[in-house]
Amino acid sequence: MDRGHFARAVVAVTRNGAKLHEGAYGMADLAHGIPLDRRSVLRIGSQTKQFTVLLALLLEAEGKLSLDDEVHRHAPWLPRYPNPVTLRHLAGNTGGLRDFLEIMIWSGLSLGAPSSRQTARDLLARHDEVNFPPQEQMLYSNTGSSCCRKSSRRSLGAATTNCSARGSQGHSG
Repeated sequence: MDRGHFARAVVAVTRNGAKLHEGAYGMADLAHGIPLDRRSVLRIGSQTKQFTVLLALLLEAEGKLSLDDEVHRHAPWLPRYPNPVTLRHLAGNTGGLRDFLEIMIWSGLSLGAPSSRQTARDLLARHDEVNFPPQEQMLYSNTGSSCCRKSSRRSLGAATTNCSARGSQGHSG
């Protein structure tokens, strides 16, 4: 396959802390012919949501959280909603919570402007309306994924930024 005709990626494969492979494939900037290198930063956005749910499932299997926990158990700063919303609802995009990106727009904030996780948290804490009761519909939600991620972090007692070490502790399938 011609290296210029497939999706771009920067990869590193490790086992027990030892690097087995490292590479960069594709172009960082097609217009200027700049190839990716191992320091390139790629915006992967929503691709992390599936790993967030996987981590929550692993934590549930370890007894560190339950997907049937009400979201307030892990995110007490959220307002009370008309119906209980669980982590399972959020993981399946059936919780009905408003998407924090939409709330940012409604609040007059630009999505292109710098913002923090605290900004999103503050907006959600003041917004107690939902799109629909849990499990009535399914709607893609950045809010749900963000709350699942925060719940997983709280359950771990540490940041989940380095899940590679966690994955080598007997969870390989």
